[in-house]
Amino acid sequence: MFWLWLTCVRKHDAEDLAQDIASQALLSLAKGSRPDDFSRWIWTIARNRYARWAKEKKRRNGTVFSEAPLDNVPDGQATAEEQLLLRENLALLRRELSLLASGYREIVVAYYFEGERLADIATRLGLPEGTVKRKLHECRKNMREGIEMAREIGLRSFKAEDVHFSKSGPDGKDGTPWRLIQRLIPKNILLAAYRNPLNLEELSLELGISMPYMEEEVNLLKDGTLLKEVAKGRFETDFIIVDRDMQRDIFHRAEELTEQFAPLLIELLDATLPELVRVFGWRWERSFILWTLIPMAVDYLARDVQRRNGVSDGYTMRPHDGHWDIVGYEVYAYPYSVKSGHNGAGSKQDALWFYKIDMQDMWNRAGELSSHEVNVLASVIRANRKLSDLGSAEQAIMHDLVARCFINVQDEVCTPNFPVFKKELFTMPVLAIAGKTYNSRGNLQ
Repeated sequence: MFWLWLTCVRKHDAEDLAQDIASQALLSLAKGSRPDDFSRWIWTIARNRYARWAKEKKRRNGTVFSEAPLDNVPDGQATAEEQLLLRENLALLRRELSLLASGYREIVVAYYFEGERLADIATRLGLPEGTVKRKLHECRKNMREGIEMAREIGLRSFKAEDVHFSKSGPDGKDGTPWRLIQRLIPKNILLAAYRNPLNLEELSLELGISMPYMEEEVNLLKDGTLLKEVAKGRFETDFIIVDRDMQRDIFHRAEELTEQFAPLLIELLDATLPELVRVFGWRWERSFILWTLIPMAVDYLARDVQRRNGVSDGYTMRPHDGHWDIVGYEVYAYPYSVKSGHNGAGSKQDALWFYKIDMQDMWNRAGELSSHEVNVLASVIRANRKLSDLGSAEQAIMHDLVARCFINVQDEVCTPNFPVFKKELFTMPVLAIAGKTYNSRGNLQ
């Protein structure tokens, strides 16, 4: 907590002296002292306590630390020893002030630093004057006890960790949850409080952040349903964060299962392709169709497993019309990328789903479409509208989609470069047709 400032002063002597100064300052405040000039008042206490300490030290071992009498040192000419002692002492006081809860902090700042009278503070805050006095007394007592404690700033104050997120469902109209979790401070609050309920003071110490800022961050995360108050004043992360060890185990298990699963899935889809082409009129090569059907089939299989195990297919209702769920992942260096995503845009009538794969710079090569772009594209496909039939704004959208390879235009006819399912055929089309095909052949039970 304190460090040696002269070779002739031992570390524990410095700690004792700084503690004595801090205790004397708080004791004076507790007795009703109200300094007009806080800095000068602290310097006076520091000089007096140091003089007493040096006198006692000289009496014990004859060592003198300063040639000049300390009582005669002007405020602006404090010795290096005095300045260091004061800095250490003020650091302790500031640390305790930074940990005050808002109900106490506002009163302390108003009374000691802004010079407001107790009656005025009470009137402004709508509190009885006796309550303000009691809070000041409790605050001085708690600060003195806090200074005597060996509080330690947490590891996250200098070693911030990162966490990645996967979210499903529509965002809130205010941009939640993404707008709340893009910075390291909220990420590390969520990591610190995961399966480990902490109060505001503990979170402040863990991240090395003063209480005023921590209160705001925690309130934002709580209001956004990412933190929950599990007991009075104690907060815990309200979603799953998958740690590195679990990600490693999942990766290796998935590798083992993929060697068995992937060949069977491709065999199933290959056997289904003729029927799929007949039903949907697809014109693409086998490899292109497989790039579409493999993630689609895996997605439907996952949903089927979810359904069979009684897991709801809906998302959690959130504030601001949000309807989403989220999972966090500690940063883990996979041997190779296994990242995939499934996003959608549009409306209940017309929707475009994007399967995104993090391989060979494919993740966001063509970008995604907005709901408005999807609606324009759907109207063109449904009515077989030609490019010349479109308005200027619609034509601009279609030209952009051509440049991004979503559609092809020839003789003013707009043709999508992806499979299109009609709504009545969209209920598990791949697995339904695949299952029917395999059962009729007797190859799959």
